Amino acid sequence: MTGLESRVGAFDDYTLPPEALSWSTGVATRPHFHIQSHDTLAAAVRRVILEQVRHALQIQHPGHGTSARQNRFFDESVHELRKSIKRVRAVLRLIRAEIGDDRFRHDDSLLRDTARLWGPVRDAVVLARLAEKVLPDLELDDEVKDTIVTTLQARAETRTRTARRDRQRLTDTTFALNSFASRISSLPTDGPTAIPNAWKSIEPDIDRLARRVVARRDEAAAKKSTVRLHGWRRVAKYLGYQAELLAPEGAGFEMRQIERGSQSRNEKPLLVLRDQLSQLGSLLGDDHDLALLIETLGRDPDLLPDSVDAAHLFWELTRLRHDLQVAAFEIGEKLGDATDLMSAFSDAWRMSRPDE
Repeated sequence: MTGLESRVGAFDDYTLPPEALSWSTGVATRPHFHIQSHDTLAAAVRRVILEQVRHALQIQHPGHGTSARQNRFFDESVHELRKSIKRVRAVLRLIRAEIGDDRFRHDDSLLRDTARLWGPVRDAVVLARLAEKVLPDLELDDEVKDTIVTTLQARAETRTRTARRDRQRLTDTTFALNSFASRISSLPTDGPTAIPNAWKSIEPDIDRLARRVVARRDEAAAKKSTVRLHGWRRVAKYLGYQAELLAPEGAGFEMRQIERGSQSRNEKPLLVLRDQLSQLGSLLGDDHDLALLIETLGRDPDLLPDSVDAAHLFWELTRLRHDLQVAAFEIGEKLGDATDLMSAFSDAWRMSRPDE
């Protein structure tokens, strides 16, 4: 029985669009992560979360067989599961004031712990791919580089095979996500108890997150530690997902732009912010992966037994991290302060919903 077959009723009254269930390389097409201007906030939040959860549950589908190709499909499904969970956690941060701190903390912790079940699998795959990508261009003995790459690849394959056979981990994931989806499916979408379809419903939580993005940026600038840079990335990713969710697009918005006499992308600051936060997240993500690679090589003498080779490689990888961090802070400065970030969100909301 698959996770979808053992669901607890969360999706019984909800139907995904057909394109969200199509399969290509083992993972279903991503559902559309966006709130349309004609959606009410309550209905859109419910729809988007359930789409993401159902997409995440498809981790079960590519888990059969033993071929390397199926292993790759499974690795990609793990990646999609973790991304979907991050998107859902970003949506929860959008409506925290409406659902209350207790409910937010409970559901956010459940989602965080579920994603962590698959963290070691994803980390092993990322390390292997990263070594395969960056090591060939570094000045290091070819035999040393080959040893590192092949060892990390073998470890990643072992973790993937183990995860695919771990029925308890799959069961725990399915149960956690289905129980969460059941609670979300009970959210009212209309009437006096529904989340009001108004800017005030989401303003305090966007403001909270915007201030954290600025604060984490400044903390990381003061001391560029791996922990601080990762903390900045985490909140920037959440805000980026919220910008993706709320960015004004579609025919209705374009018509209002024409009426104002402009269709320039500069007139869509939230789209620009979304792109900036996406670039920032990618740069800081690559930096974090390099930090993880350095840590892994440093604590495992079997991978890098020669101290001279180790010192040279660490210097090279640290230089790559420095370049990524410089690029990240260049984007970070463009974000401005929390007021600038909030203006982009509030302007987009009011442009998308002029009748509010």
